[in-house]
Amino acid sequence: MKKFKHKRRIGSLVLLFLLLGLSTAAWSYAGNVFILQTEYVAAGGVSGIVGVYAGDKPDQTGAGSRPLTAGDTAANYKINPLSVTPTAPWNPSGLRYINIIIYDSPNNPAWILMAKTGGPSGLYSTIRADLGDTVPTDTPVNSITWYYKGTAAIPGTLAVNAGYEVAKATWVLDTNYDYDSVDAQLTSSAGTVIDEINDAGAHFAITNILGRAQQYKTGQLIDGRVLNVGTPYIIKVRGNVAGPFDSDWATRSFTTNLAAGGGPVTKTWTFYKPATGINTFAVPFTPATARDSGGTARDITTVGRAIKEINRQAGAQRVKVFGWFDNSTQIHKGLTSITYTGGAPDADVNATTSTATGGTPTIILTTRINTDEAYQVSVNGGPIGFTLTGSR
Repeated sequence: MKKFKHKRRIGSLVLLFLLLGLSTAAWSYAGNVFILQTEYVAAGGVSGIVGVYAGDKPDQTGAGSRPLTAGDTAANYKINPLSVTPTAPWNPSGLRYINIIIYDSPNNPAWILMAKTGGPSGLYSTIRADLGDTVPTDTPVNSITWYYKGTAAIPGTLAVNAGYEVAKATWVLDTNYDYDSVDAQLTSSAGTVIDEINDAGAHFAITNILGRAQQYKTGQLIDGRVLNVGTPYIIKVRGNVAGPFDSDWATRSFTTNLAAGGGPVTKTWTFYKPATGINTFAVPFTPATARDSGGTARDITTVGRAIKEINRQAGAQRVKVFGWFDNSTQIHKGLTSITYTGGAPDADVNATTSTATGGTPTIILTTRINTDEAYQVSVNGGPIGFTLTGSR
């Protein structure tokens, strides 16, 4: 009887080992990339595919990501050499495609790096494929966007519009390069860095990005701190691409002055609780320069921060609805019901329990407040005084 128990225990261990081996030997991410046959042929066919990668986006040489292995056995993907006509809702015209089958990827998403001759130093494209965890997903590609290889072009037409204690810089990036982000610096006239600026900068923010969100084709940099009047500064901007291919810095000198901006502007609003419950206000200066009546700098650069400041000045959580009409999309956006994370007057808005229209509460709360744009506020009780001073 003891011998039988011993054999059963050994058998259980072997079974457990085999199960663990099976569970760790195979990955579960899979998908089908369908490249329009004419695009595939124009790219050079199979010779145009540099490689397939998983996880992080590879740079133009394939570095920075995990390469996958091609083949039918002990591999991650294969290319069907024959064109197919997928019967899928995304192919109503019955077009023919070349199918790249990714059947065993350790990470999601996958990336297909393609190369094509032409341009100053060749062309490349990086195609993203979002994979399924248990069921393969389709990624149809009807056109391939090609970018120049090599170091990215320096941002062009960099200009600075300087006013009183504030400046705005604008630039345009060359659409022939696959920019991932934008960096910027504010320096003294001697080149000493005063502030590093990036997408999530505490003092500066990049807004009005046009084109695909990750490419930053056109941008505007809004000053988020007070600049000294009459002091010379330098703004520097560069475009980033994956890998060691960032552009050089574009630079522009500027000096803020009283005549350009006309000096600080003070504005007081009074919010009531009328029958309609709607109060309208617009900030007549650059929100990033806002101060309260005591001269203390106050952050009202986003919807969430503006709500906090209104409540702080009111001494209680008075804001219940905050919204605006988006002219570009012709829809109403805002928070339709606001709750807070704590009991303090300037507590953060609770993005989980608040409700919104035109976007998620998180998106609404992080939307930037624009100069001269009309916003609507509903409050409980009233009247509530709200005073700010800022520079245009």
